Amino acid sequence: MSPRERVEKALNHQEPDRVPLDLGCPSNSMSIELYKKLRQYLGISSPTKVKVGLDNIVLDIEEEILESLGIDFCRIHLKTPHTWKKVVAEDGTFRDEWGIKRKWAAGGEFLEMVDAPLKNKTIDDLEKYPWPDPYDKGRIEGLEEEVKRKYEDTEYAIVADTIGFGLFEQAWYLRGMEQLMVDMIENPDFVNALLDKILDLSKKFWDVYLRVIGKYIDVVVHFDDLGGQNGLLISPQLYRQFIKERQRQIFSFIKERTKAKLFYHTCGSVYPLIPDLIEIGIDILQPIQTSAKDMGDTKLLKERFGKNLVFWGAIDYQSVIAKGTPEEVENEVKKRIRDLSSGGGYVLSATHSMHSEVPIENIISMYSAGKKYGRY
Repeated sequence: MSPRERVEKALNHQEPDRVPLDLGCPSNSMSIELYKKLRQYLGISSPTKVKVGLDNIVLDIEEEILESLGIDFCRIHLKTPHTWKKVVAEDGTFRDEWGIKRKWAAGGEFLEMVDAPLKNKTIDDLEKYPWPDPYDKGRIEGLEEEVKRKYEDTEYAIVADTIGFGLFEQAWYLRGMEQLMVDMIENPDFVNALLDKILDLSKKFWDVYLRVIGKYIDVVVHFDDLGGQNGLLISPQLYRQFIKERQRQIFSFIKERTKAKLFYHTCGSVYPLIPDLIEIGIDILQPIQTSAKDMGDTKLLKERFGKNLVFWGAIDYQSVIAKGTPEEVENEVKKRIRDLSSGGGYVLSATHSMHSEVPIENIISMYSAGKKYGRY
């Protein structure tokens, strides 16, 4: 069975020959430092030819790695706009195309936000703000040729990576987390105006993107973190007041333009919102952060939501992949396959992008165990 056939069955809640394996989404890829170590471990000596995101995470895993580990997916991404250039200041900070100031932390392995450009602005300021241009021609330069090659010349399932922002997350990046929380109670008009602006831009970005790639892709990624380690970042009531219906609009907009399955990424403890996310149209939930509150009982998640959702991820990064032994990784893989794979509807991957502290042996153990124990 080819990777694309295997994925199609799993995403349609049917049992393929084995559980599909993934590596490469920004939320389950690896840092460039770890990637170089993995190449060396696998004996790949050719020059590294990969795209690296703003956060030093590898975006395109080379086919030699995909084949070595048994990965079933490849990626496609929007390009960098012509109208924005990364300019790094003397203190190491830079502003992205939204005007959000960022800097490196942890020796260059993590990108942190250090300034929210709309933190002191009013509704009137929103119309004057220099928003990104969705129609910048650089975003799709060479994109159709690239996705067509991957569709015709490989057998991988093709994942269309996110446009780079969600609603809630981008709103607090622009406004600041604390101020946005205050605004939701004391200044809801500003919140609605800001979210409507992000919603409008989101539709335009997706329109530009999916016009080019929509007919070639198997999965389309949208992300918007709603959870932390111990609970939701905002209450279910605030989610439903400000975010839910706008997300529904985005998801409907995407599904009108592609037959690909809709993959929704949110880290953290989001158990109370899973029924809402199903209601508004997601097909796939990722990463299933099993170390977060109420997310560790993957058997229960499958029983409650498995008819409606594909689960993607679930191999614990925080305590197992990063800190465990290869044997502990193997046991983790066996457990999650046992809990989530029955009847299809499961794709195996780590719950987070992996960084340099991860032993290479644990990566090898995860994918070897996936191939060994993921057979139907």
